[in-house]
Amino acid sequence: MRCPYCNAQIDDDATFCVNCGNPIPVSFCTQCGAQLAPGSKFCPVCGANQNETTEDVQSTNSREAPYNVQGQPSEDYIEEPAQQGGSARRQWWILIIVIVAAAVAVILFSAWRFGLIGSGESGNGSSAQSASSEDASDHYLTIITTTLEFDEPGLTSRVYIDTDIESRSEITWTSADTAVAAVDEDGYVTSVGAGATTVTAQWETLVATCEVSCDFEGTATADTAASADTAAADTAGSEGDYLCSYSSDRLITSADLASISSGNYGTLPAGETLPQMIVNEIYAKHGYQFQNPDIEAYFQAKPWYQQIGSYQTDQSIVEQSFNSYEKQNVLFLKSVQ
Repeated sequence: MRCPYCNAQIDDDATFCVNCGNPIPVSFCTQCGAQLAPGSKFCPVCGANQNETTEDVQSTNSREAPYNVQGQPSEDYIEEPAQQGGSARRQWWILIIVIVAAAVAVILFSAWRFGLIGSGESGNGSSAQSASSEDASDHYLTIITTTLEFDEPGLTSRVYIDTDIESRSEITWTSADTAVAAVDEDGYVTSVGAGATTVTAQWETLVATCEVSCDFEGTATADTAASADTAAADTAGSEGDYLCSYSSDRLITSADLASISSGNYGTLPAGETLPQMIVNEIYAKHGYQFQNPDIEAYFQAKPWYQQIGSYQTDQSIVEQSFNSYEKQNVLFLKSVQ
């Protein structure tokens, strides 16, 4: 007898092939019950025609044998690889459909998340509010100077912020109690009267605060405040061959820059802006020697720079001699360039 799977010669009573290890299909004559060899057409005991009898009793192995009893390939088995290939193709198609569906779901969710797909509601008010909230959620606004303390009226200090908002002019500054401290559009806080208040910087829905404490007796009078404003206006602009003569004495404001810009401050080195040149001027006051020949030539033409005599090329050493006003003014001027 031959194995119906590998066509190897095996014993007639073998139940497994010694060559391929597959179980040998077992069938019995439906007339006398004798065991039949695979593919037998007639029973060797009673001679009954097996093709005309009822369905044979098969073993639990339901797979068709690749070879028949004559050792020829079975036609049913030859078709099986094609059936398996069709099943594999169906599995691939199902996988592709699942991947495409997942990609579409991700795209739709992303479009909804970033507002590309609306809810379908009409009305300019709600749409504008939704857009405003979305814009604010994409930015940040934090206070660097969380507290300020003043020991006398009329002092000014700046509240510094950290933000990615491009137009800082859109940030609104307010003081909860202007009788204690006032704040301008650039975040400069001026002490007015004894007490405590909160200075707030706000853009859209982003809010940051600074606590201000004025620990002194009495309050600044209206005449005092007016005199301070007049003095600031008188000193705005260039004086004594300086672009900004008071950069070491008080804080510079946006109004100061506007006043200096409208005045006659001469020709600046190519590629340099007014705020940057005021920063350079602060360094020049402390004897810094510039590597840029155009900037160095600009200050060498100033009598006050020529009188310094000893110059320093190490920027970090020069910065150690800055006072508090100069340090804050440098930060402010660099932020408005």
